[in-house]
Amino acid sequence: MRIEELISFTDDDLQGVEMPHDDPLVITTVINGYQVKRIMVDTGSSVGVLYTSAFNQMGIDKSHLLPCRGPLVGFTSHALIPEGMITLPFILGEYPRQITIQIQFLVMDLKSAHNVILGRIALHLLQAIPSTYHQIIKFLTPNGVGVARSNQREVRSCYLLSIKGKGVQDTMSIEKTYLQLEKTIEGPRTEPVEELHEVPIDQEGMKTIKIGSGLVEPLRGAMVEFLKANTDVFAWRPDDMLGVPPEIMCHELAVNKHVKPVRQKKRHLGPECQKAAVDEVNRLLKADFI
Repeated sequence: MRIEELISFTDDDLQGVEMPHDDPLVITTVINGYQVKRIMVDTGSSVGVLYTSAFNQMGIDKSHLLPCRGPLVGFTSHALIPEGMITLPFILGEYPRQITIQIQFLVMDLKSAHNVILGRIALHLLQAIPSTYHQIIKFLTPNGVGVARSNQREVRSCYLLSIKGKGVQDTMSIEKTYLQLEKTIEGPRTEPVEELHEVPIDQEGMKTIKIGSGLVEPLRGAMVEFLKANTDVFAWRPDDMLGVPPEIMCHELAVNKHVKPVRQKKRHLGPECQKAAVDEVNRLLKADFI
């Protein structure tokens, strides 16, 4: 159930927007568990487009693509054949004013400065209203009106890549949620969508876990009591993991078995470096490890 609120735009929404401008609306959000930058909100496009550079970075096998019923025709009347169609979970906004829906994308093998084109079908499903002037898109959520802001720096970077004839292959713009994959621009690590509270689950208060602040009573109390009753299933120390059956969990080194091993060239150390290396090895041999 959504809270019925009036979606409106005021001068307060212009805070942080560089004026004057004629920038399009380019946002960042989570698609299929990946934080995707350079999503262009295009009311002139009827369909959503996911470019293959972004599709490949998500690690989705092409066998999951469904065949398309026809070509995609642009305003130049040129017909383009999509690689296929795929439906992916799309999260817009920040908790608690956040919405998740399934959006169908056409996967296009084209070079583009953007990763995704968000068309009218998706905007209608989201009940979203974009404003390029305010560089913002607003939408309805169960907790009120959600907001996603455009990044004018990304917008202008896309424009420069477009006029240079470069595409998203030159920028690592896809990030696995909670895993940093960005290579060209260093940014803050993705944080949890809500504040976490630390709760002790033993009598001494030495063993603690974190639960979301969004849990309300009586669910919160029931969750804490359940965790306290099952503290023995937590691995608090490495030796708690002894005897885990391989069919439950195992670690392996992901290497290509068909690649020939390469022997590293022997490096010759100077007298000082060689002595330091020998001293370090001797120190480790004498050390006691628990």
